[in-house]
Amino acid sequence: MDMTKDFLDVVKEDFNNRSQKQVTYSLRSHAQFLGVSPATLSLYFAKKIELSPKIFNIISSKLELSEEQISHYRDVVVNNKQKKLLVNYDNDGHSSLEMDEFSFISDWYHYAILEIFSLKNHKEDPSWIAEKLGISDIEKVELAIERLIKLKLLQRNQAGKLENVDRFTSILDYNYSSTAMRERQKQILCLSKEKIDAIAITERDHSGLTMAIDSKLMPEIKDKIKKFRRSLGNYIGKNSISRDAVYEIQISFFPLTDSISE
Repeated sequence: MDMTKDFLDVVKEDFNNRSQKQVTYSLRSHAQFLGVSPATLSLYFAKKIELSPKIFNIISSKLELSEEQISHYRDVVVNNKQKKLLVNYDNDGHSSLEMDEFSFISDWYHYAILEIFSLKNHKEDPSWIAEKLGISDIEKVELAIERLIKLKLLQRNQAGKLENVDRFTSILDYNYSSTAMRERQKQILCLSKEKIDAIAITERDHSGLTMAIDSKLMPEIKDKIKKFRRSLGNYIGKNSISRDAVYEIQISFFPLTDSISE
């Protein structure tokens, strides 16, 4: 096999070969065979989304490839993702993770651990971090740190100490939802509910606003929420001279009524 070809072209060739041998063999059939959704496979073929190392491992295991070929293509995929991680910034200087990477660290404590490494006098000891966050399973913390290092969100400085590289914000901006994103929001809401009883009102803020709106304003409202969130984050970051605590900012805006048709 010519390894100068793009891996997705190899996958497409495999699909063409199978469809020629079996007339009823469709893109849906191939997606099922590879272990991905038809919609996702279609986006890969159209090169509208990039292949992640995780999906590469799933797909490559189903193809008749040698260990040398798999190793070669895995290196290409991983290198491409690492390059993208270094430049994935928006015009405001904020950076974000691809959805595959986010799903890797979607549990709430990953971002909390990341921010702990920005605290004054923090410790790298997983037991200390677990106690700070109220996590009973120390192994969770150990694995989380490994993942954050692997994604280059935590790196060792010249003194050999792990530190938050401050390249990625704790806010991921997407125009669509995912299972990982929904689960993280549920976790944060559960934590927020617990803190109402556990934390003094002087150390927290739980407030809301109920009002009638014109639903056509939703795009503009969401944009203003994003700008407010970033503005507040920038203010806190610039003025937190001595960081001694990790907080979560949760903004929820959702309908209480069903849509009313005219």
